[in-house]
Amino acid sequence: MLGRIQAIPGVAAVGLNSGLHPLGAWGVQVEVVGNSRQDSRNVLVHQTNNGYTNAMGIRLIQGRQFSDQEVARGSHMAMVNQSFVRRYISGGDPVGRMVRIPRFRKAPMNLADDSFQIVGVTKDALNRISTNETLPELYVPFTIAGLADRLVVLAQGAPLALANSIRAQVYSVDRDQPVMEVKTMDTLLNEWVYARPRFNLLLFTVFAAFGMILAVFGVYGVISNSVSQRTQEIGIRIALGARVPDVLTMILMSGAKLVGLGILIGLAGSLFCVRFLSGQVWNISTFDPYSFGAVSLILFVAGLFAAFWPARRAALVDPVTALRQE
Repeated sequence: MLGRIQAIPGVAAVGLNSGLHPLGAWGVQVEVVGNSRQDSRNVLVHQTNNGYTNAMGIRLIQGRQFSDQEVARGSHMAMVNQSFVRRYISGGDPVGRMVRIPRFRKAPMNLADDSFQIVGVTKDALNRISTNETLPELYVPFTIAGLADRLVVLAQGAPLALANSIRAQVYSVDRDQPVMEVKTMDTLLNEWVYARPRFNLLLFTVFAAFGMILAVFGVYGVISNSVSQRTQEIGIRIALGARVPDVLTMILMSGAKLVGLGILIGLAGSLFCVRFLSGQVWNISTFDPYSFGAVSLILFVAGLFAAFWPARRAALVDPVTALRQE
């Protein structure tokens, strides 16, 4: 099947894998022979053919890839990425080292020999997009377990234009084999990776906008009511000879202090809450000075306007009339 698809005009490379970059793969524990200290953290195991890394644009930086003959025989060869070398083989040449995968001794693989010889090292590629990480990886021939079921085709032109030709080659080998989810990588990422955080971000944006509107009206109403209650005070000050600009400045300073204190309390609460939000919509900063600054400025300006207009109205009213108001 792989050979027939490779021969289709417009196909640059064909890969097969049990997982898929950058969505991840099967995570298992491994043991590097000769290491006195073993690491219990998982390694992502890809069960591939020799064309998968070419199809995904993952460059080989040391050693070699599997040969077609090695894949066909199910040879116990392996390729690793740079992160694997940094974690398990800090010194020396990784090519030629032996790595064991104890999980392969159990079902459904049931291998008698779980050791693999490293023949090449690939450049790191993003393999856990939700956390923007690159975990250690191990590539082994798909023929060892026979569990690979994801076909990856690198097209020279429009990818979907090749879909029918690829299906036809699959059916020519096994007409009862279903071919499902024929999608471009962009579509796959949009549906399986970006859809949820985008929906969460949309919800957060809508509720944040409502929250901002409520906060502006709330600040305006509280400050405006507070200043309106000082109408008699303003009238007394003007009656005693205070100038209107001086009275307005005093009221604005008082309102600014009150709004500033509220903003500081709100910023402290926001810094705490944003850590929770970062877990719901990934790749957002826990501290965005532009957003915090813009929101603070909007609320501060709303508070100044709320203090200015009632104070101005009270200052322009005849002092005798102002003194009669309760």
